[in-house]
Amino acid sequence: MKKQEVKKEVKQEVKPDMKNDFQAWLVKSKGLSELTSIDYKNRVAKVCKLEKTTFEKLYSAISTILPQYEKEGKKAKIGKLGHGGILAGLKKFAEFAGNKPKTPKTNQK
Repeated sequence: MKKQEVKKEVKQEVKPDMKNDFQAWLVKSKGLSELTSIDYKNRVAKVCKLEKTTFEKLYSAISTILPQYEKEGKKAKIGKLGHGGILAGLKKFAEFAGNKPKTPKTNQK
């Protein structure tokens, strides 16, 4: 019976930790320092707390949440906190989620 118990433990799926995945992505894909990646992760965690949601749910809803924290959004004051760090963290999280933030187009000559 002990063999069966061991097999059951091995078969359990390990749920990915999106917070740490995001932080690792910032370091590996964006070349940010460990300290900066932790800062961005914590700023996104703060938004999760404010929105009463999880990283996983924010990941799915980032395209609707991010605009609220941008310049003209209803939560723009929060986005500006920490020298705009909340908004910067959300923009990086949007990139992580595959939703590149919109940037104003400039006329190139």
